This record gives sequence, structure tokens and C-alpha cells, in this order.
Amino acid sequence: MGSIIIAITIVILVILYLSDKNRKPSPRKYYWIPPKRRTSRTDYEPSPISYPRTKSKESSKDYIYLIKLLNGDEEGANRLMSSIQKKNPDKNQQWVIEKAVSDILRDRT
Repeated sequence: MGSIIIAITIVILVILYLSDKNRKPSPRKYYWIPPKRRTSRTDYEPSPISYPRTKSKESSKDYIYLIKLLNGDEEGANRLMSSIQKKNPDKNQQWVIEKAVSDILRDRT
């Protein structure tokens, strides 16, 4: 008697499995949309790079480091530098860049 119940249960499970396999999948509610890719370089407008006014290699390296700390946000770097320059008008450009870098590193810790 017990083996008949097991056999019937197996037959029912096989029928359910096969009926699910033949059924069409239900349509998805949400579809993945791939990101748009630029096909040409004409739609790309690079932001103007405003390097520091001083020509020394040290200040340009520090400026590039500042931009890297801000994940490439040159406008943010320029805004930060201009606000520091307004608060300290007597300081030179190199000092302003170093102060901006030290402020970012201080805020991250």
C-alpha cells in the first residue's frame, strides 16, 4: 500500500514538472536597459582644465593630485580653491592647493 502512494506521488510530480516545462515563461515586469554608448566623439565635450596660474612643476602635480582626490571633479577643485583663496587672499596659489588637499584628506578621516 505504501509503495502505491509513493508511485502515485512520483507520477504527479513528473506531470507537474513537465507541465511547467511546456508553459511559456511569464513576461517580466522590469527589463534591463543597457546604458547608452557614445558612437562618436562629436557628442563629447571635455570640460576646460584650469591649471594653476603658477608654472612650477610642483604646483601642477599637486593640482592634478587634488583633482584625483575629487574623482576628476575639476569644477569642484576650482570652487574649493577659490573659496580658500577668498578666505586667505595673502596666500599664493601653491599654498591654496596644498590647503585644499589637506582639507580633503582631513575630512576623509
